[in-house]
Amino acid sequence: MPFCLQPILKDQIEALVSTVEMTAVPKAATPIEYRRYVRECDQEAK
Repeated sequence: MPFCLQPILKDQIEALVSTVEMTAVPKAATPIEYRRYVRECDQEAK
């Protein structure tokens, strides 16, 4: 789901999640180190 839509749909998603007895947690941001690693791997693959 696009990040810009998450605040709009958060309450609705939490209501759906509660019906199946799960908990919703915010999506963690991708660490900078991982982004650098992926970028390096992409450059090596070229």
